[in-house]
Amino acid sequence: MCPSSYPRRLLLEPHDDPRLAALLPAFSIIDPDRRGDPDALEKAWGVPLPPSFRGLIERIDGGSLRGRGGVLELWSTRSNLALWREDYRAFKSTPGARVVFFASDGGGSEFFFDVDDWYGCGRYAVLLADRGSDVTERVAPSFYAALERIVSGPPRNYERDILRRPRPPDSERE
Repeated sequence: MCPSSYPRRLLLEPHDDPRLAALLPAFSIIDPDRRGDPDALEKAWGVPLPPSFRGLIERIDGGSLRGRGGVLELWSTRSNLALWREDYRAFKSTPGARVVFFASDGGGSEFFFDVDDWYGCGRYAVLLADRGSDVTERVAPSFYAALERIVSGPPRNYERDILRRPRPPDSERE
């Protein structure tokens, strides 16, 4: 569970053009001319996306963000939908514990939105799940805050960021 001091934000963080414009130069974009399709992702996953995430996907379709706080490898719409269709990681559900995976850290962990606040950090908080264990870390209470943390820091810290609550049963591929 997230500590009570962990900042919580709105359920679906609003899109903010100046905030996104400040973050975009930090991205290495796969194809600058290609745009993502947030409507296709919403339809496949059956959950609304945060307007902040939609705003980014409408501008770019996959890319890398590297900074003092780590790495975020944003999956393209096509990759994300392929993962979802293959029942890989894009969306898994347990009653009351829906999560939506959207990126990796370039290593063995994947970023996800906690749609239903199962981890106690707020609905649509951004968390990081280790593929090889039940370790889940809190990243930020919202999507833009997660991107800002990756760009500026602080870096991940296991002792500070680890969540003691295990992943929901059956929420991951077996």
